[in-house]
Amino acid sequence: MRAPGSAASRDVVADFMGELWVILMLIVFVVGIIVGQPWIVALAVMSTLVGLVARFWARLSLEEFSYTRTVSQDHMFPGEEFELTITIENRKPLPVPWVRVREEIPNELEMLDATVSRGERFDTSPLEDTLSLAWYERVRRRYRLKAKRRGFLMFGPARVQSGDLFGLFRSTRMFTHRDAVVVYPHIVPLDDLPFPSARPVGDANSRVRMFEDLNRPSGLREYRAGDPMRRIDWKATARLRVPQVRTYDYSVEHYLVILVDVLTAEKAWEGYSSRLLERVVTAAASFASRAAELGYRVGMVSNGIPLAETGRMVIRPSADPRQLPAILEALAMVRPLAIGRLDSVIAAEPQAIPFGASIVAISSVIPERLLYVLDRLATRGHPVDVIYVGAGEPPSTGARFEIQNLGERFDVGEMLEEEPVVEH
Repeated sequence: MRAPGSAASRDVVADFMGELWVILMLIVFVVGIIVGQPWIVALAVMSTLVGLVARFWARLSLEEFSYTRTVSQDHMFPGEEFELTITIENRKPLPVPWVRVREEIPNELEMLDATVSRGERFDTSPLEDTLSLAWYERVRRRYRLKAKRRGFLMFGPARVQSGDLFGLFRSTRMFTHRDAVVVYPHIVPLDDLPFPSARPVGDANSRVRMFEDLNRPSGLREYRAGDPMRRIDWKATARLRVPQVRTYDYSVEHYLVILVDVLTAEKAWEGYSSRLLERVVTAAASFASRAAELGYRVGMVSNGIPLAETGRMVIRPSADPRQLPAILEALAMVRPLAIGRLDSVIAAEPQAIPFGASIVAISSVIPERLLYVLDRLATRGHPVDVIYVGAGEPPSTGARFEIQNLGERFDVGEMLEEEPVVEH
């Protein structure tokens, strides 16, 4: 259904008026012939010529016409401002008497020096502007915007409309190219938490154990009680007639994998809570930022669905300086949609959790299946921390790790303006 006063409704009215003009002139022409009044016939002929010129002008108005948009920065945090520049160019000798531009602005952004109207879409608001262009003229419009909430946001498509000088006829063109802007999640300082330091030297003491790297053999030594049987070098044992085991250098790389559960209810039919989802995302971004600051090779495993074709929700730990921005961008894309349970994603991506990596699991529900998987990871030697950000009390567990209830700590920004609501 078209909203009253919408752009589609205005187009219908304008097209009707143009066709009505043609029909009216034909009627006048016929009446002039019937009554035998030459001046009526002349008026009809002249008006018809004007109509033909107007129709031709309207048809050519958007030929050799370009529309481009640029943003001063395409990655930012909530509260940061940036500039949107719209460039319109008429590249023909025919002037364009009027141009109406309609650009879709995501609702997560706030216009600082312009006003947006209410549109047909629920996720964007239209920014409309009207101007005229002489022949071979280029016009730029600049707007200041501020990021309000996280998100993977898309500008466009843009709708450009023009027509003749009299407004009898018009032509419309859609510029379907879209531009993305990534607004990272909020980051909450975690300096007061007993977060382990991955650096061998620093202000904070590390509780992360040093693990032997099986890819870095260092030699042999005699067998000691408790050594794993798989470490025995049978050839050296046969040669020396004394049990020998292989030794390895200790790894100096420390890994942290953040497990992010985007489900805010144990059953899909129970809906979701936007506030709890924002808690999960904010907590994940905060821990990733703190871990990168302390020198960890950070990775992430999430059951979210990426919004972009290049988006990834499973990111292996890496020392690449682009690792933290990649994780924050993935978290910016999180929506209340999941590809399945988090424990299923962990089982399908074992290579994303390196041997000995520390684990921080963040969830607002923590179902039993996830507790079971985390307990198995702890059994294999992974230090596990579970961060509960739900609305109630965390579930009790007899596993090898504790559950920290930090939900309200990650209520930031506009989340404080609403009570937790489950939406269906």
